[in-house]
Amino acid sequence: MARDRYASYHRTFFGDTYDACARCGGKCEKHKISTLMPGEKESMARVLRMPVRKLEARYLDRLDTPYGSVDILKAKDGCNFLDARSNCTARAAKPVMCDSYPVIFSIVRNRVTFRIDPVGCPMVRWKKYAHLVSDFKGNAIPALRRLRVPLAWWRIVALFDALDFDYVAIERELRHGPGYETFTLEEILGYACNGYEARARRLGLRLLKRRLRAAHASARERLLGAKLPGTTTTRKLRQAYRARLRDDLAVALEVVDEYGKARNILSDPRATAYKECAARTRTRIERLTEDAGSYIRRLRDAARTWPAPPARPVPSPPVEQVARAFCVGPLKRPRGLAAFEVLDGKGRDAMEGYVLLARTFGMDEIDGPEVTRHLLEEGRRRKGIVEMTGAIGEKHRIWHRWVMMVVRDKRGRILAAADGAVVATKSANVYYASHIATRSDLRSKGIGTWLSALKLQAANDHLPEAEAALATTFPGEPGAPPTKLMGEVAEIEFPDPSPGGASSIRRLAFHARQGRRVLWPCRYGQPDTNYVEERFDPEKWNSVPMFISYRGLMKGCRDSRHAVMGVELLYDSFAAGGRPGPEWDRAHLRKGLKRDGRCALVPLPRGDAQLRPFVRKTGWLLDLLARYYPEHRYTRERVKAK
Repeated sequence: MARDRYASYHRTFFGDTYDACARCGGKCEKHKISTLMPGEKESMARVLRMPVRKLEARYLDRLDTPYGSVDILKAKDGCNFLDARSNCTARAAKPVMCDSYPVIFSIVRNRVTFRIDPVGCPMVRWKKYAHLVSDFKGNAIPALRRLRVPLAWWRIVALFDALDFDYVAIERELRHGPGYETFTLEEILGYACNGYEARARRLGLRLLKRRLRAAHASARERLLGAKLPGTTTTRKLRQAYRARLRDDLAVALEVVDEYGKARNILSDPRATAYKECAARTRTRIERLTEDAGSYIRRLRDAARTWPAPPARPVPSPPVEQVARAFCVGPLKRPRGLAAFEVLDGKGRDAMEGYVLLARTFGMDEIDGPEVTRHLLEEGRRRKGIVEMTGAIGEKHRIWHRWVMMVVRDKRGRILAAADGAVVATKSANVYYASHIATRSDLRSKGIGTWLSALKLQAANDHLPEAEAALATTFPGEPGAPPTKLMGEVAEIEFPDPSPGGASSIRRLAFHARQGRRVLWPCRYGQPDTNYVEERFDPEKWNSVPMFISYRGLMKGCRDSRHAVMGVELLYDSFAAGGRPGPEWDRAHLRKGLKRDGRCALVPLPRGDAQLRPFVRKTGWLLDLLARYYPEHRYTRERVKAK
């Protein structure tokens, strides 16, 4: 038994160095991590006559690494076993790695070798203690070999055993209390000191990447191992989700690499950039794990939603003529492609369009397949949906219809897809541009710009249905076809200058090419439609602060007043059905409009030359969060990670 091994060790050898330890002040306990061997915790508890849980709570912590976990003496300033004279109060059960020091180890060709530490322990250099050093050479090293500790454990300890750590900072910033806590090695490495900072952070970046790959492999295995009906839908969607996981891993690894290139990642005494990288990576790992479960649930939904193509599918009509108001510059139709509006929520176009959108966008950015089918089916059957919505005391009827479009080539393959919603009241209407996705090998070929204009035309073509349902008539502009759609709104991420934030800056240029401008200052938050509390609780509020952009499509509808009206319509759509979450976001926006004064439409940057003037008018991500969204949980998490 393990406990008998350790009892035998203590009978064979006892490292009595306390006179020397008192002389140097217990230097080795100030900055080193003391690790327990496998099974040693249980042996100590038996000798000290206390339950294992009590031993853990009083004296130990857990250190988790990508290669496994080990128990360590409590990560705090000073060892709980030491008295004022640096004497160990648990001599009969003293951890082997403490008892055998100054013996240290190294791993050479898969073999563990031991030697006396010539640098770390001053006792080795003091002639008075030469006989003790000889005792360690002659007795401690053989005793360590007889323990037959697995090589895997030595490999874990070798990661950090030679480094020094700032226990005062660890205790101040990481500890939550006096009990048994678990820390990751990556976060502990951010507190290396005494010249080991750069070495520890390089190791930490490598371990973060290993963790990401392990989390991806686990998520992929769960996804591929899920037992689901073997339909065409689940097969295609499973492939899409598998590719999405692979993309998420690639992005996360790229972020770690970008942090590794940062100028101060290794030299900053406070390790700010390294700690931010570790925090963002932890979030990515959690997301990979959560997404795997969500993908499996959505695969089951898809199996129910699209069990097989309908016998008589509703055809998807082509959209060809486009009003000039919906085009930004000359509109060129890509050769050999055709665009269609999806009407049948159960058909092949809906399924394949959804698969492409799911492949492109993350789990939190797109609704599940059942929701998508319901929106399409209800819109087709009822010619749009009329509901009561709005803030308390402002209830009114709105009409909304979900719009999905797909682009096919001559062989019938779907190359691009887009979705969104057209929302209307008696006096106004707006189109919400939700998602647009193009196959990765066909981007930057004009397909997205062409499809953006076509979906606006499709939304415009549905407005006669809104007029009939709401008993109203919208003003229009003549043309072939006539224009009645007043404007378009779209959400845009705040620009993030940190490593890994380059895509948020690139998207600004994409939205600029679509003719959109940012409504600013405007405290918009992508609503938390799952928030169901009757009272406001910021701890449960998960809306995401973003820019809201607007593009006026008719004369007289291109000012900030109509932009605010479009945002209100968007909140009406989100709040339809009595969901309270969007109303809290609407209240935050209105409160901000009163506080910040009149807002304006700010042009988006099309390139680097226009980026700085734009940021001067608005701001970078963390500045915007701290100034305009201080109470959001999203803000607190991002600022804390920083």
